[in-house]
Amino acid sequence: MVLRANHRKPDPAAPPLIQRGELLASLDRAAEAKVTLISAPAGSGKTSLLRAWADGPGQPYRLAVVQVQRDQQDSQQFWIAVLSAIRQAHGTSGEGEQLAATPGFNQGAIVDRVRSELAGHRDRTFLVIDDLHELTSPGALTQLTWLLEKLPPHVHAILATRRSLPLRLHKLRLAGDLAEIRTADLRFTQRETRELLETSGIALSEAGAAKLHQRTEGWAAGLRLAAISLASSPDPERFVTEFSGSSRTVAEYLLAEMLECQPAEVQQLLLRTSCSTASTASWPTC
Repeated sequence: MVLRANHRKPDPAAPPLIQRGELLASLDRAAEAKVTLISAPAGSGKTSLLRAWADGPGQPYRLAVVQVQRDQQDSQQFWIAVLSAIRQAHGTSGEGEQLAATPGFNQGAIVDRVRSELAGHRDRTFLVIDDLHELTSPGALTQLTWLLEKLPPHVHAILATRRSLPLRLHKLRLAGDLAEIRTADLRFTQRETRELLETSGIALSEAGAAKLHQRTEGWAAGLRLAAISLASSPDPERFVTEFSGSSRTVAEYLLAEMLECQPAEVQQLLLRTSCSTASTASWPTC
C-alpha cells in the first residue's frame, strides 16, 4: 500500500506542472541512502518535487509526512507530530493512547518511542519532514540528529529546508548515508523552461525563452510567476526583456514568503539595507 501525499486544489490561474524526470530520478537514487537532505531557498520547488515523487510509480512503501509549523519552538509538539505521522502511515493508533502535550515531557523517551515504532513495522517507510527550517528548538534538532543516525534499515528520511541547519550530519556524510539535493539541482534547465512555457500556452521565441531562463536563473517560482504574467502580456518578448526581481508578482512573492516570515528585527535590517533601485534586484540565493 502506498500512502499518497495530500493534494491542494489546483489553482486555475497557475501554469500546469511539468514532469521533471531527471530530477525525480535523482531523488529516487538519493533514496538509496539513509537520509536525503533537500536544501534550497523559498520557491525552488522542494515541496512540488516531493509531491511529484510521492505520486510517481515505484515499489510499495509507507509515507509519513510531517509539515513543521511556522517558528516551531516546542520540541514536544514536533515529536508528537512525527509520532502521529508514523502511526497514520501504518494505520495504527498506539493502542488507544492519546498523543497530547504533558508537563512531564521527556524528549529522549519520545524519540526512543519514535524509533521503536519505526522499527516495529517491516514495510519500507519514508519519513518526510518538510519546512524543517521552521524548527527552532535546539534540543529537538539534536534529538533528530540522533534519530537519523539510528534509523532502522527499512526506513529512509527526507528532510526539506530553506537553509542550513545545526544538524550534525557529518557521520552520515562520511559513511555515504547522506544524499544531498541543493539549489543548483532544483533549477530549471533551458529545456524545462521551454516546456513550461509551451504547456502554459505561451508563444515565445527561442531567444526569449533563453533570456527568461537567464534572468530567473532557473528559479522555479520566478519562472511560474513569469508564466502567469506572460499569459496576459500583449508583448511577451518585451515583458521578458524587462522582467526582474522588481516585477510586481515577484516582489509580492518575496514579501510574503521571505520577508514576512523573518523576525521583526531582521525585517527592519533588511528594509534599511535594501537597495532602492530596480536595477539591483536579484533572485534569492540563500
